[in-house]
Amino acid sequence: MTFLPSALKILLALIALLAASAVLTSCTASSRTKAWEERWPPEGEFIDVAGQPVHYVRMGNSGPQIVLIHGASGNTRDMEIGLGAALADRYQVLIFDRPGLGYTPTLAEGTDSGTPAEQADVLRQAAIALGFEKPIVLGHSYGGAVALAWVTYHPENAAALVDLAGAIYPWGGDVSTLYDAINTSVGSALLPPMINAFAPTSVMESAVEGVFEPEAAPEGYFDDIGVPLIARKESMRANALQVAHLDAALQVQSQQYGEITMPVEIMHGTEDTTVYLKIHSQALADLLPQANFTPIEGAGHMIHHTHISEVVAVIDRAAKDAGLN
Repeated sequence: MTFLPSALKILLALIALLAASAVLTSCTASSRTKAWEERWPPEGEFIDVAGQPVHYVRMGNSGPQIVLIHGASGNTRDMEIGLGAALADRYQVLIFDRPGLGYTPTLAEGTDSGTPAEQADVLRQAAIALGFEKPIVLGHSYGGAVALAWVTYHPENAAALVDLAGAIYPWGGDVSTLYDAINTSVGSALLPPMINAFAPTSVMESAVEGVFEPEAAPEGYFDDIGVPLIARKESMRANALQVAHLDAALQVQSQQYGEITMPVEIMHGTEDTTVYLKIHSQALADLLPQANFTPIEGAGHMIHHTHISEVVAVIDRAAKDAGLN
């Protein structure tokens, strides 16, 4: 029986070590989050939609109205620094943080910050309250799913659709290993705080490089959009859950895409390995006779940064076809 005290000592030492590690992780995560939010604070304002705060940025004072909706892992800065700046001299631009990302909190109901349809409805109501009753609606990547939900379920509040490399059809549901891990009960509890606390900047920079491939990110992109904001544990959980639940949501909403009658512009890079052209953009273009489809040869996923002039051109065409200019 002499082994019991030794075993107990080991157990108590392990418990103490785990407790210390948990405290260190929590404190480090909180410290990094505070530093990131001080470095990249909200740039816009907040509007309340039935108790749901929504963070938004407005740019431009005249011209047709357009709403820009960012993709997974993004925030308002992703749409503001390139495309928003290019449009602001001729358009009234409204940019939202989607629920759970940037500085818009998760939706009050639903652990995944809502389906694209639920997110679209919140953003639509916010846009109306801000005087954007029938704007051009533009979405990139996951934001494309939200934009498609907006124009599908509420066509009376959209003048035209611009889809940039949008995730708009079900693809089978496969997501990254990291998302799969975070979407388990143990992974959700452990991984976001640990990544928040200890993920090196180099790993985040590598992720940025991956999403831009085969093209290069614009100089200063990492700092300009505040990439570390997505490494906050709450944003990480929301992002992973949204992506994991997207396929099932698209199985439902894609059944109604054929009812879209407004002007539609679709643009996609031919070398995009994040959202596949044929599954998503090509399929939508084949369905909608009024759609203009513009594949960008050699381009990757982030065409709203790497091919801004081409994106602005299709926005101008959408505005013209909608009778806005």
